[in-house]
Amino acid sequence: MRAFRYFLSRLKGHIKSSPVVILVSLITAAAIAGLGWLIVDHTAKMNDDGSKIFKIGIVGDMNQRFIGLAVNTMNELDEAGLSVEFVPIEEEEAKRGINDGTYVMYLRVPDDFIESAARGEFIPVTLVSEGADVGLVKALVTEFIKVAETLADEAQRSVFGGDRYMYDRGISWRDRDPLSDAWAVRYVEFILKRNETIKVHDIGNDDSFPIGTYYFSAFVIFFAMLFGVACASHLAKKDYSLPKLLLSRRIGAVRQMLCENAAYFIFSFLFLAAIVMLGGAVLSDGRVLQFTGGKTFPDYVLFALSLAPVCLVVSSAQIFIYEIAGGLVPGVLLQFTAAVSTAYISGFFYPSSFFPVTVQKIASVLPGGVAFRYAECFFTGESVARPLAFLLLYAALFIALSAVVRKIKTGGDES
Repeated sequence: MRAFRYFLSRLKGHIKSSPVVILVSLITAAAIAGLGWLIVDHTAKMNDDGSKIFKIGIVGDMNQRFIGLAVNTMNELDEAGLSVEFVPIEEEEAKRGINDGTYVMYLRVPDDFIESAARGEFIPVTLVSEGADVGLVKALVTEFIKVAETLADEAQRSVFGGDRYMYDRGISWRDRDPLSDAWAVRYVEFILKRNETIKVHDIGNDDSFPIGTYYFSAFVIFFAMLFGVACASHLAKKDYSLPKLLLSRRIGAVRQMLCENAAYFIFSFLFLAAIVMLGGAVLSDGRVLQFTGGKTFPDYVLFALSLAPVCLVVSSAQIFIYEIAGGLVPGVLLQFTAAVSTAYISGFFYPSSFFPVTVQKIASVLPGGVAFRYAECFFTGESVARPLAFLLLYAALFIALSAVVRKIKTGGDES
């Protein structure tokens, strides 16, 4: 009964103490969520018809032979669908689009471009921009055109070969032209579909773990790991008069640490769950579902509840760090160093595959790495049994070590 009253007093202490820190943390989290919402909203308005970063206009007669095919080819070559889109457009509209930022530039294709090329006379295509620094886009367009030229050259060989075959068979030019066009289109489609025979997979990065949920999980766990810094004023021990008093009333080191861990776990878990739900409200917006694997707000609520084991191991580790630090300043420095270093090698900022294999193996068994793996399993649908078991073992280990340190510092028993 005395131990339960101590637990309640610790929980009330967490809630009442450091109101400014708690308020600032909530405001910061809300500001991050609001900023994320604004970015999502702005991006969606700028790209209502797709996810292209750059739009480039194509001015010219689209009825010219193979011009339409060339535009479609360059669009198809952008396999990711996220960088460049070539749009047939009138020149006046293209100029207005450059002024209002809709288009970064446009290409003016001469009306007799194809006929001249057939005669061996190449008239250059004019690239028109507003004169700003668009070197990256120009370089990207140049690469697109080089690839398109190579593909067009091979397609031309194929078409001329087919045309020659039909000529030898006595087929008139009126019948050969539409067949040659269809031949070219089918040939280019066949070449472009070769990309579908290769699936790119980065070692150490699960394709079913979308980039949005990847970094959201990393942010949430990293926030939990740094939360101990914000709560330093009511976690660090100034002296051990209270623990010694509790010891005199037969509340030993083990029960003291169980009560303190339970109180801080509940407090930090509720705080972390609120952060997750704020972030989930932003990420469940329909305009970013392509980056989060289609997760909706109820999914993030479930994720918040599932973070209890992660919060348990993080909170118990933080109490253990303050227990061995022996003061406020050393505790904060140790907390921050442990959180940043563990997060870094565990893949919070960069995928763990960037690091040497030895570092990856070490990170995979650290509490931060196990916690991140647990979050990944939640979003990918894999079994969480293994990381969950490790999290619970780590939590028990930190609580036990905290009790040992408390016993040594108070000179008490383990009752």
